[in-house]
Amino acid sequence: MNKFQPTKISEIKKIWEEESFALKKALSQNFLIDNNVVKKIIDHAEVQPGDTILEIGPGSGALTVEILQRGATVYAVEYDKDVSHILKKYLSSNPNFHLIEGDILKQDLSFLKAPVKIISNLPYHITSPIIAMIADYLDTFTSATLMVQKEMADRILAEAPSNNRSSFSIFTSYYFEKKALFLVKPGSFTPKPKVDSIILSLIPKKELPLADPNPFFDFVRKAFSQKRKMISSTIKDQPIAQTLKKNGSNPKARPEELSLEQFLALYKALT
Repeated sequence: MNKFQPTKISEIKKIWEEESFALKKALSQNFLIDNNVVKKIIDHAEVQPGDTILEIGPGSGALTVEILQRGATVYAVEYDKDVSHILKKYLSSNPNFHLIEGDILKQDLSFLKAPVKIISNLPYHITSPIIAMIADYLDTFTSATLMVQKEMADRILAEAPSNNRSSFSIFTSYYFEKKALFLVKPGSFTPKPKVDSIILSLIPKKELPLADPNPFFDFVRKAFSQKRKMISSTIKDQPIAQTLKKNGSNPKARPEELSLEQFLALYKALT
């Protein structure tokens, strides 16, 4: 095989047969095979020659191959040893390809030197923890171009007031400028998932309002613990209604009705 073509389904299935590879449902393995989608993702990420890219969950290597063809260096973190074996076999001859085997959530990424771009078809079952991990490296990463399940994208992007809002909506708004780029249908994958996907752009904010945001996030999670109730009913040990009214917000507000700025104003007034 002269050229590795991971978006060519016949080639991928041939490789899987040769390597006795079996998909693992527990790892949310839906591999991207649509070359047009691959190119759109890389274009939106503005990959340039000489860039350093962290790819989380390279899978069959569709994004990896395109990134390498653009002249960038790829650090690919893959959990599945069987997938890693295939990637090493077909890509290790490229000096710009670096494979890291293991759980992305257990990796020390301090070896990466800014600026680094993240590109990933995120494993659906651990999307939230991975985005939270990205927030720990804001000085390293300049952008994250991520494929996520549409339902998760709706939660991340939801603005007040919205039933889709959650504490994670506030968390991501705190750390990132967020934007939906485009929709990806199930037919772009093998095997086909049962849901649509969204390509998201997350750009780290350069200035953050709190020196230690963890108590603030604890406060937000508590407010959302009963999201259909008024915040004043959920958090009864503080003068929530009075403070909201003083700040010009609805004293009967539910958490999904408050913006990040309103949550910050409420938290700062109470503390």
